[in-house]
Amino acid sequence: MRQYIYGVDETGRTVQGYELSNEEIMVRFIDYGARLTDFIVRPLARNIVLGFPSLEGYLHDGASLGATVGRVANRIADACFTINGKTYSFSPNDGTHLLHSGSAGLGTILWHQGELPPGLLTVMSDADDSVCLTVTMPGEVDGFPGDAEVYMMAGLYGKELRLTYYYRTTEDSVVNITNHSYFNLNGTGDILDHEVRLYATHYAPFGRPQIPDGSIVTVKGSPFDFTAWQRMGRQLHRYKEALALYRGYDHHYVTQPPAMDMPCVIPDGTKQGIVADNIRLIHENDEVKGSEEATHMLCGSFRTCDIMLTISSDAPGFQLYTGNWLDDAAGREAYGPYAGICIEPQFIPNDVNLPAFRQSLTEKGRWYKRTIAYTVDTSMTE
Repeated sequence: MRQYIYGVDETGRTVQGYELSNEEIMVRFIDYGARLTDFIVRPLARNIVLGFPSLEGYLHDGASLGATVGRVANRIADACFTINGKTYSFSPNDGTHLLHSGSAGLGTILWHQGELPPGLLTVMSDADDSVCLTVTMPGEVDGFPGDAEVYMMAGLYGKELRLTYYYRTTEDSVVNITNHSYFNLNGTGDILDHEVRLYATHYAPFGRPQIPDGSIVTVKGSPFDFTAWQRMGRQLHRYKEALALYRGYDHHYVTQPPAMDMPCVIPDGTKQGIVADNIRLIHENDEVKGSEEATHMLCGSFRTCDIMLTISSDAPGFQLYTGNWLDDAAGREAYGPYAGICIEPQFIPNDVNLPAFRQSLTEKGRWYKRTIAYTVDTSMTE
């Protein structure tokens, strides 16, 4: 691992950069927001994530490029929730809702290099290269119950970048962490030529814009069916009217339901149980919720003519986002809508307010874990 000075923020604090590399991949992270700034596929000499040319871009970024987002990613309806009989309210930043925890989220504060506390299991010793970043988010800063102690382990394993987040809170609270990197396998232009396959047969429909209604619906016969390879540009054009309110895809897919017997709804209104063999519950042990026993499932893959990227996670679902609101973002080039595509493994949006879910709730003092893996395949060029 190579460490270097990336820049100085507006308060005079030095922001460090961290470069990990092996024969297949080179990636770079920065302290600010524990952000992935570069993902270079060595055989193609190509950077496949969107990013800014300097720290200034990240300091004023409204699109969370490469950021670790939380303490609660995605939306909390009406910017409020109740835990243990106490209601917590926030200043809305997405209509009437709270998005990515607002201006005091994990993606907008300074992390630092650290080491995992003793007793937490990790396989980073097997990595080709790795780094651990950590931060403690005080409750009085972001408004959530208790302080959140978070560690991000980033490691390279051949053609895979693996991010593992460990976290605990000092009070019963809520945490929904993910990485918000935008991928463009061409390294430039847009993602309309990308073929996409999602390994999810169900999604979470909205009751009102961007807020799931609590049901799980099959993707069959809908604009959300990517169970077979689909060209993204074709899908966006074909379902332009249905997706007009969102400009594209910004929807949550479910890979692991909160209960195996939870009913799902298909388009004709009838119900069916989820019985697919590849659906498992997140497993718990006494040490870390969602640790080594947790099922690691495929989320989705993107491919172009010479590269494929596959994303997997132990999260029970993921958000698909096609960069709909990237309007002339001044990154390494001028990014417009569909300049990048995200798969963000996470709990369902507004989970804390959905009684059938609430998987994001944390118990005081208990460790939790979230793993996200990005695997590159360039074999079609070999």
